[in-house]
Amino acid sequence: MKYREKPVLLISLVLIALALSIYLCLSYVLVEGKEIPDDSVTWLHVHLVNHFRRGLELTDYSFSYPNGTSTLILPVLLDILVALSGVKPGYITLLLGVTYIVAVFIVSLKIAKNPLVAAASSILFATTPSFIYWFKYNNYGAYTLQPLLLLVLLLFSQGFATRKYRLLMLGICLSAFLWLSWSEGWLLALVYSLYIVVLTYRGVADKWSLAVGVSLLALSLSLELLVGMRYVTVYHVFSCSALAVALLVNWLTCWVLRDISGHSAVSAKLVGLVFPYAVALCIAGIASYLSLMPNSIRFIGTTKTYSPVFDYGIIGLFSLLAVITVVRSKILYGVPVRVLEFMLISLFAICIILAYGLPSLSVIAVAAVTPFIALGLLSISSSLYKLSRGRTKYFYTVVALWILIGSIASNTLLSFSISTTPSSIYYADVPRKIAKEVNRSSILEALESIKGHVGNALFISYWGYSKWIVGYLNGQVYTLADTAGPPGNQRLVSQILMSDEEVAYSLIKKLVRDSNLSVYIMVSEVISIDLKAGANSKTVNLGAATAFEEAMGRPVLSFRVFGDVSRTLTYAEISGYSISDYIDISYARYHHEIPLSWSSRMLKTLLVKLIVNGLNEMGYTVINAVYSRRPIEVEKPVHFELVSSTTVPMYKVESAVYKYQVYSYTAIYKVKP
Repeated sequence: MKYREKPVLLISLVLIALALSIYLCLSYVLVEGKEIPDDSVTWLHVHLVNHFRRGLELTDYSFSYPNGTSTLILPVLLDILVALSGVKPGYITLLLGVTYIVAVFIVSLKIAKNPLVAAASSILFATTPSFIYWFKYNNYGAYTLQPLLLLVLLLFSQGFATRKYRLLMLGICLSAFLWLSWSEGWLLALVYSLYIVVLTYRGVADKWSLAVGVSLLALSLSLELLVGMRYVTVYHVFSCSALAVALLVNWLTCWVLRDISGHSAVSAKLVGLVFPYAVALCIAGIASYLSLMPNSIRFIGTTKTYSPVFDYGIIGLFSLLAVITVVRSKILYGVPVRVLEFMLISLFAICIILAYGLPSLSVIAVAAVTPFIALGLLSISSSLYKLSRGRTKYFYTVVALWILIGSIASNTLLSFSISTTPSSIYYADVPRKIAKEVNRSSILEALESIKGHVGNALFISYWGYSKWIVGYLNGQVYTLADTAGPPGNQRLVSQILMSDEEVAYSLIKKLVRDSNLSVYIMVSEVISIDLKAGANSKTVNLGAATAFEEAMGRPVLSFRVFGDVSRTLTYAEISGYSISDYIDISYARYHHEIPLSWSSRMLKTLLVKLIVNGLNEMGYTVINAVYSRRPIEVEKPVHFELVSSTTVPMYKVESAVYKYQVYSYTAIYKVKP
């Protein structure tokens, strides 16, 4: 090693160590409530790991009743491996997070041939909010195998460069493993289809590239056939179809172009660029519409929503720089030589769009674009340093360092807010921007009070709570509806909640008549207590007190529901009932008051009865200020026994004339035999 290279290598090692240290600090040390999973996906996967560790067989055990999400159609491959390892899922996430950072370093080093660029890329990636959210200690799922995607790209790149089929086959086998693990492995087939399309357009496709495409397709489909096509989602169908059609188009284009030339040949190539994806989209749409994937689920819903501005942080601002770097490097013209660069850009373009459906793909987008951002930043800094003279050189050096350090600092601040924000179950239906500091959960406390006494039970609740219920109770507990389960189960939940007690009870008894299941029903809502009435006030308003000013500047106090009452319109619509039977919109002054604009029929629903009765049992008088200033009166349930009710303070709303404490409220009832 040359002497002048030693300082560069030393600085690079320091930066990569700093990247790993910042990551571990943000993803573990600063995490609030480490043992409470954050995203709803994590609740399910942690439960699956515990399920296998208890020695239960990998059978067709369904977590939804009667026909719902089965163990065998869930992405359980990683869960089985983690269960066998005996390591906590959170530590697996951290290990794979460290692997991801190192993989980004290696990829960047291969692209830029500069350890400083690679180290800068790693530290930018390690501080990005999206990466910190999905790879912090209290999150875990099949998506955590994402770093292996970069390994596959490296194997493909090196295999094509050296013409070593062993490397290519290893990449294909690893790709098939990712396909079965359901950790976005289908992306590889989609990206490779783009690669084949570009090779076809440029007329440089060779037997190596085509053989890899055919092998990738054949091995993935063969493994799926062996497991009964259980892990095929609509995304798998789309990517597999795109690759198959791309290979077919390549053959057809080569055959057709032997007889035509000029503008006709160009037109044929342009059609070939679009045709595979148009066909794949149609095939995937038809498969989804006709339910041609009966043994699989489409996706597992997440708690987090995709927010590009926040998720990408400074990476989003520098994306244009990455595009400029890519254009100047002429990556498209370097295909097939620059395989790695082309596939990374393809991944970035695909993932920033598809992340709207699968938010965890945002991490892949960041990993794919960060090497080019770091390369662009260091190239600009280096150019300014070399072209400047005298004191100007030092000025530009300081500016370049400030840009890099400022980028890392801004990313870190955004990620810090993620690390220090408690789990989503603490907020439930209330947006975090409204309830900024909540360190308890009414849902968890309600479940805790019955934990260990439930046994073989069925829980009926809003389907967004299902993974929380199954994950926290961690036993042979079924839920009636799930975000990824059959729509018919969601309809049944809605019908039960929107019917009167007798009809709801008959629906439940009909549902479980041939089983020995205990049945529980859980409802949750946000309530407000008027503190101006005294510290011991026993009058509560449904909904969170909301203060705002009208156009004339007059202060207005209204109530906004966050919970089961807020879903009244959704429940009625899914049930097939008329919304106008439950809602009298004439009561509403503002749009957010519509769910509280009840008709007389709404007062008779099981939903209202369970919410109001639970509060009455706690000694509260309940008011729906939108419907009436008089207390709500409901009869005590006959077929439902209150077993747990909890309230947890969330935040205060106050001014000179009013003061309210907003609470999260949850009640659990047991259905009588």
